[in-house]
Amino acid sequence: SYHTLNADQESDPVRPQPSIEDTWGLNGPFALLDEQFEAVTILANLNEGLARHPQCVLVGESGIGKTTTLHRLVQEAIQRRRSDPRGAPIPLLVDLALWTDDQDLATFLADHWSLPTDVMALLADGQIALFMDGLDEMGSVADERVSALREWLQGDMAPAHVVITCETNAYSADFQLGLPVISLQEMSDAVIRQIMQLYMGVQDAETLMARLLPDLPADAEIFPASAWDWALRNPLRLRLLMFAYQHSPAADLPANAAALLLHTLDILWQREQVLQNPDWIPMDDLMERLVALAYAMASDGSPAYVSLATAREHLKDDNLIASLCSARIFNRFGDRVAFQHQQFAAMLAARHLSATSWHAHLVQPTFDPAGRRASRPWDAVLTLMPGVVDNPDTIISEIAEADPYLAMTSIHHGAPVSDSARAAAIQRLLYFSVVENQTGISAAAQLLDQVTGGEPLPILLELMRGDNFDIRSAAMQILKWLTATASQALVNLLGQWDWSVNDEVAAELRRLGDEAV
Repeated sequence: SYHTLNADQESDPVRPQPSIEDTWGLNGPFALLDEQFEAVTILANLNEGLARHPQCVLVGESGIGKTTTLHRLVQEAIQRRRSDPRGAPIPLLVDLALWTDDQDLATFLADHWSLPTDVMALLADGQIALFMDGLDEMGSVADERVSALREWLQGDMAPAHVVITCETNAYSADFQLGLPVISLQEMSDAVIRQIMQLYMGVQDAETLMARLLPDLPADAEIFPASAWDWALRNPLRLRLLMFAYQHSPAADLPANAAALLLHTLDILWQREQVLQNPDWIPMDDLMERLVALAYAMASDGSPAYVSLATAREHLKDDNLIASLCSARIFNRFGDRVAFQHQQFAAMLAARHLSATSWHAHLVQPTFDPAGRRASRPWDAVLTLMPGVVDNPDTIISEIAEADPYLAMTSIHHGAPVSDSARAAAIQRLLYFSVVENQTGISAAAQLLDQVTGGEPLPILLELMRGDNFDIRSAAMQILKWLTATASQALVNLLGQWDWSVNDEVAAELRRLGDEAV
């Protein structure tokens, strides 16, 4: 359902200026990853990583700030060029989603270079620093373009300075480019508080924080795990949550990622009504058209941009496209348009998919040599689908049966499921990763760590007390992978335990507290 905003609900109906610049440089920390995608070096800042590896891939989950970070790097490169016009390279920012079918790589880059010089030669010579955004946003033709990039990056004309962004889960198998990988890590608690204060002001930030974490002391530096981690730990969702709060401080806040995205679209579009946009249409009518467009994009491999012709086919009105750009729901680049955030498109496509026979898009997971689950084209849509339906427990259960990793990712993103559905999905994940397919044990352990807010031990110990031997064994195997959570002594003892009464195991459990025993 949607609500109509009256003019008196907004003291100032002027669209807010983007505030993203205020938080540039705060996303992080960063980590240099090894071939198994394990963090081998925590970097003080991204520039430290680029000094070591001027050619690299920057990975991170959706909404964590990869594009924002890339823009920050471009700004810094501009400043260096202004200070040292002869020595510092010229920055060149390109959006890989704008690479068209009629362009080879050289033509694509030349179209972004406004000077009558050989851009490929200047890149190889180090006179241009290249920043490429969205390796995972090229749609159904991504494989051949990634191959072209890989061949160039490993050849004699490779650029001396290049940073390429990609979503972490997508950067596996055939997508890898053979470059060092730097990961944009989950925000620290101090950074979360700093972003909130910059975005909202100190007083509003602390008021919202008290609402999200009511038991948090005012001077606390460490936040406890909470039902709001799905928003607090993700810069995009955190900004959208703050936006929702500022719009209606007394209203209930959207309680999951899909609801937050829908609520944001509602606010942005109703602003156009307040501003008396002559091309405004009711939200229900708009949603029908946006859902059709988003589903068409997902069916084409989820490219970030589509042609104006495709947009017109589903939106039926050029003026409506302009209004969506005005509302900051769309971006336009020449004769192509995109949703302001890819997660908008995924949520809208999920609304369509949930009303169709969606199980064909769900397959059992596969894993890359590092043990990471390989991404699938419909992952983002399926992850958000439990948040747009009336029966999220049923959807999560059906997803978990085929791909428990995807189900747990959905829960990690705030899927509104019951405790029993969450517990069943965790058991399914453990059973699948240990009994059915041991290739994904490390991925399962990492997911469980994320879903439990870094505190998986209590639930693992609870499962180890259960009657199901397979689940008990699986819980123990996962515990072995979580050596950062459990003591190494406990891991060693559990590895030798035969499930009989054991004083040494009991003693080590007591060191973890009465709850463990």
